[in-house]
Amino acid sequence: MKTPRFILVQLSLILLIAGCDKQPDTAKNPATNEMLRVAYLPIIPDLPLFVAQEQGLFQKHGLTPELKKIAGSGNQVIETLSRGDADFAYLAYSTVLEAEQQAPGSFAVLHHNVDAKEFPSLYALVASPKSGIRSVSDLKGKTIGTFPGAAMLVLTKLMLTAEGLDPGKDVRITQLAPPAQVAALQTDQVAALLALEPNGAFAVHAGAGKYVDRWPLTPRVAKTIPTGGSVILRKTFETRADYVKKIVAAIDEAIDYIRAHPETAVACYVKYCDVPEAVAKQLPVLHYWKSTEADLQVCQDYADLLNREGALRAPLNVRTLYPDAK
Repeated sequence: MKTPRFILVQLSLILLIAGCDKQPDTAKNPATNEMLRVAYLPIIPDLPLFVAQEQGLFQKHGLTPELKKIAGSGNQVIETLSRGDADFAYLAYSTVLEAEQQAPGSFAVLHHNVDAKEFPSLYALVASPKSGIRSVSDLKGKTIGTFPGAAMLVLTKLMLTAEGLDPGKDVRITQLAPPAQVAALQTDQVAALLALEPNGAFAVHAGAGKYVDRWPLTPRVAKTIPTGGSVILRKTFETRADYVKKIVAAIDEAIDYIRAHPETAVACYVKYCDVPEAVAKQLPVLHYWKSTEADLQVCQDYADLLNREGALRAPLNVRTLYPDAK
C-alpha cells in the first residue's frame, strides 16, 4: 500500500470555513436535549469534537453541547472531568493512562486517534534550515526540543535509539512548552524539534524550520501509536447508558464526516486551534478509530512500552478503560 500524501486544503479556506460553520437542520428540540459539557484543548487531535459541534451532530443525537476551552495541559482537562466541571473530553492517550493509574477505574475511553505510517502523523521532525539536519541520524551532536512530559521524552529517546544514537550521549534533549518551541528554533537554542502539529507547521511558516521527517515515530518506535482518545468518567458510563450512546453516536458520525470531507473538516483548525489559514494548509487530518474500531492489543502494547521505559509507574491492563470490551 502506498503511503497517502498529507491531506491539504485544496479550496479556499474562506469558503471551507463557511462550510464548517454551516449546521444542518437536524437538531432535536433543544428544550428536551441533554446538556453535554465538553472540555477541549485547542489542538488538532480534538477535530472530531469541532466537527460534531460545527455540523450539529451533538444536537442531532439529542445533546446540547457547551464547549469549554482549556488553556493548559491534558492534566488540567483530567482535573476538569474529575471535578465534575465537564462531562466529556478528548486528550492524549498517555495522559489517560497516567490518570487511570492514579485513580484506577475512574475513566472510560470511547474513541481514538492513531499514528501509523499509512496515515498522516501528529508528529513531525522539523530542523533549522541552517542546521544541516536532513534525517534523524543527523541529530548527533545537536540539541532537539520536544513537548513536555514523560511519554514524549520516552518517544524521543526511542526514536534516536532506533537510528543508532545514544540519547544520553549523542543528543541533548530539552523539553519545551509549545509556545516556546518556535522561538527556541529561531534563536538556535535547539537545532530541531520533535514537534506535535501544529507547531511543526508554525515553525515552517515562520521560516524557522523545514520538515525533515513527517513520520518520525512510526514505524521506528512502534508500528501504530494510539496518540489520543475521547474520555468520559467511568461512573457516567455505568449509570447513564443512553446519554453515553448519544455521545458515541455523535463522535462516530463526526469521524465518518472527517473521512468523507477532510478538506472541510480541516478548516475547523482555524476556528478552534488558533491557527492562521496559511498554517492550516500544511496540517494533516489525523486517522481516527470510531467506538467499534479500537484495537486493544495496540493500546496494550503502547501502555507496556511506556511502562517498560518508565513513563508509567507500573503495568496497566488497558481493558479497564473499555467497559464494553469483550
